Amino acid sequence: MKYEAKMEDVAVKSNYPIDIERVKELVGWNLHPWTKQVIIESPLADENWEGGDTVGDLINDLKKLPEDMPVEYDYAGMLVETVCHQGPDDETLYLYSALVVSD
Repeated sequence: MKYEAKMEDVAVKSNYPIDIERVKELVGWNLHPWTKQVIIESPLADENWEGGDTVGDLINDLKKLPEDMPVEYDYAGMLVETVCHQGPDDETLYLYSALVVSD
């Protein structure tokens, strides 16, 4: 990984610049005592992102998101969501943001 930081006794690793305060805010209650590292899998986006009312507005708003952000599908419209999930080893917490689009 390109970037590394520490949060208490937990290593934080990412290929994207790390804002440790933002990571603390996002993983807060998900950080179990047995977690040894947090892996950030994509750029972490602002969850207050809102798509525009017209196609032109939407295109301009989408341009503000990182180009390598994953897209997921849901039934709730379109939003940016940050997801935390514990890895199979239970010692790694994965964190990423995704554009969620209804299908």
